[in-house]
Amino acid sequence: MSFPIHPLIFAIFPVIFLFSLNINSLNHEEVIIPIIIVPVISLALWGLLSLVLKNSLKAGMIISVGILVFFTYGHIHNILIESDIAGDFSRHRYLLIPFFMTFVISTIYFVRTNRLLDNTTKIINGVSIAIILITLVNVASFSISETSISTENENQETNLVYHTSVPDIYLIVLDGYAGETILNSVYDYDNSEFLKSLEKYDFHIIENAKSNYPITTHTFSSMLNLKYINYVGDELGKDS
Repeated sequence: MSFPIHPLIFAIFPVIFLFSLNINSLNHEEVIIPIIIVPVISLALWGLLSLVLKNSLKAGMIISVGILVFFTYGHIHNILIESDIAGDFSRHRYLLIPFFMTFVISTIYFVRTNRLLDNTTKIINGVSIAIILITLVNVASFSISETSISTENENQETNLVYHTSVPDIYLIVLDGYAGETILNSVYDYDNSEFLKSLEKYDFHIIENAKSNYPITTHTFSSMLNLKYINYVGDELGKDS
């Protein structure tokens, strides 16, 4: 009889997947606690349901469906909110119904079925392993690339010039905050009072300023290093 490992893998996958999507902003240490808590809860529920049903395969299928329904709900909800055709269906009171019914119908089927579920368990085990391996490969590839770039930067000699007297410099970058022109023309918002308050403190306001890159990390890398970072794409390749 096949052993159902897919509930454990499906419990780990959302954590790894979310980490891969936010790998630029998160440290590896921040994944440790979720990657322990979520599988432990999954295993506890699987063990309890196995005792109730007296069938670990059926329990595993039900837990896996529950995990998939739970972790995909938020993504589907966000997609529908951004869609123009979803309408009121994107509201929780409507969207919860098909997700809840999917879990209930699946649970009833697996509880009442007379199938042994051995082959189904093997297939689901294989699919779950393949999915998480693909995600782990992506995470590993990014980590290796980051390590390579960090090592190269560390090996570069930097000549620092120290001055005994230096000015205090404050750089304020309002991330995701539109410029005065856009605020006026698109949002009909007068931002002049805020800008004038900064000028009172001798801040220099750059008019019609635009970022060289659409991503914060790229913009700051270019700004603070005083050079364009297009060469990074050439070094890492077009698929990076």
